[in-house]
Order: sequence, then C-alpha cells, then structure tokens
Amino acid sequence: MQTVEKLSVTLPRELAEKVREKVAKGEYASQSALIRAALRLWQEREELKERRLADLRAKIDRSLDDPNPPLEEDAAFAYLEEHFGER
Repeated sequence: MQTVEKLSVTLPRELAEKVREKVAKGEYASQSALIRAALRLWQEREELKERRLADLRAKIDRSLDDPNPPLEEDAAFAYLEEHFGER
C-alpha cells in the first residue's frame, strides 16, 4: 500500500464548488479522489513539457553541431520565394 500524507489546501470558492459538484454527481468518489486525479493530470502535463523541452534542446544541439554551413538570410528568402512565391 502507498504511504499517504494528509495535506490541507485552500481553493477559490468557484473551484471548491466545482469539486463538490463533481463529487455530488458521482463523477469522483471523494474530494480527495478528484484532487488526486487533477494532480496526476498536472504531473503528466509537466512531464510532457519536460520531454518536449528536452527534444527541443536536442534539436538545437544537433543544429549547432551540424557541419554544414548555415544558410545565409538572403539565400533563405530567395529559396522560399522561388518555391512558395505568392502563396
């Protein structure tokens, strides 16, 4: 069994009412169950942000390590104009 710790949280009235409403409708067994579910979603979102940030950093590192010379601004715009023109 997991070790649990009791915490006390303060919510704005509107959020507290939403919590009570969801529990009263039977969508969650208790206020604690709803808060745990919300915290799991928050944790998943934070982990996703971290993975995306790590991926972005890896792309930047690969770009900086690329031995090919960078494309100059004028050449980049000429390429875009040639291939995409007035779209």
